[in-house]
Amino acid sequence: MPPNARNTDPDTSHAAASVTNSDRLRSRVFAALRKAGYHGMTDDELVDCIGTYKPTTVTSRGRLSRGGLVADSGIRRKSHRGCDQIVWVLAEFVNEVCQ
Repeated sequence: MPPNARNTDPDTSHAAASVTNSDRLRSRVFAALRKAGYHGMTDDELVDCIGTYKPTTVTSRGRLSRGGLVADSGIRRKSHRGCDQIVWVLAEFVNEVCQ
């Protein structure tokens, strides 16, 4: 994403731009999980869907999880490397997925 602050702006402007980008990415992660519905997505699938860098995507998903908006479905799928990964869903879908 392009920066929202110029190189000549004070550090506070850069901090504000960073928060805005984080909020935008969290919104994109939330929207991707909403679209996935009960099927959910692993972190690898989220990265593929959104087209972002994995550590920043995982951080955004983690913040949504800590905020109670996203939850572990209890299901696991293989990652690109063949390891089990958590399938994440919106918290509102957890009870339906686990039944």
